[in-house]
Parts: sequence; C-alpha cells; structure tokens
Amino acid sequence: MELVLMKEKDLAFVQGIYEQSFPQNEKKPFEMILDICQRGQIEIYLICHQKENIGIAIIDIYKDMILLDYFAIAKPFRKKGYGSQALHLLQDKYQEKMFVLEIESPDVPCHNLMQRQKRKQFYVQNQMKSTGYLVCLGTIMEVFYYQKPICFKQYQQLYKVLFHRDIGERIMLEDCLEKQSLSKHCQKHL
Repeated sequence: MELVLMKEKDLAFVQGIYEQSFPQNEKKPFEMILDICQRGQIEIYLICHQKENIGIAIIDIYKDMILLDYFAIAKPFRKKGYGSQALHLLQDKYQEKMFVLEIESPDVPCHNLMQRQKRKQFYVQNQMKSTGYLVCLGTIMEVFYYQKPICFKQYQQLYKVLFHRDIGERIMLEDCLEKQSLSKHCQKHL
C-alpha cells in the first residue's frame, strides 16, 4: 500500500470518492479544497493498493499541525484492513506534527449511531485519542489526535488561517457533558 500525491488525471477519482463518502453538511466546496491545495496548504493523496486507487486522504497543513480532513476507502475495498493500513502510513508520514482529525460524535442523538460508534472504535483501535473537544462543524464532531495533543486555540487557528477567519471563529468548544446544548446551538447557527 502507498500514498501517492494526486495528479490532475486523478481529479475525477478523488472528487467521486469525496462526493460519495461524506454527508453534504460536512463537505467544503471541492473548488475551495483545490484552491487551497494550489497554495500548498492542502495535500490530496490517493491511497493505492497494488497500483489500484482504493481511497483518498485530504490533509490540511498549518505550521506544525495537520488535519486529516477527509479520509475514505472506496466501497468495494472496505472492511479489508486497507483503512487501518492507510491511516498508519499517514501517522508515520506526519509523526513529527500534531496530527488531528474529526469524527461525527456518537454521543449526541443521531440517526446513524452504530456507524458513528464503529468509526470511533476504528480510530481508537488505530491509536487515535480523543481530545475531549466537541465542535460544531455543520454537525457535532469530536476531535482526535495522534501522539501529540493539540490545544483548542491551535486547532481553531488552523481553521482561521486555511479556510476563513469567520469559519474559525464559529468553531465552538463545548464540554463533553454539554452535548445536548451544543447540538441545539449547532442546529440554530448553521
């Protein structure tokens, strides 16, 4: 398995996986991702197995922080261990940085609770640790890190710089015990 930086010929594959794999309310405009990639602040990787594209990883980069913003394995290749292998490659590649990601919180009322629980279990089994931060990004997300913890201000700064000051300022931190009020607040303000 290997990570290969996206080339222009790979754009349709990357966009197809992106559009199929993530809920609408969690997606940034794909053109914005490409623009930030051109500035060198996002890296888009193909996840390849035996020369076949099987997934994508979209990495946001700011100073010594990286955010695994989007990570997906194509449906025919899921549940075969490829996700874990790819995640370990990313963890190794960025081991000197603060490596973070977000998942939909399984601790708030939702229609896809089992899926969220499995996703959280996947990341925990692959050495990711919860920061304890719940943030509102169109839905309630829990922030995880690998090896080097990140403080909320650093995390928020990544959003302010890469995506827009207004977006970064709208990211709110709530105590994990206040999930219900965060859920109501998130629905009101987005």
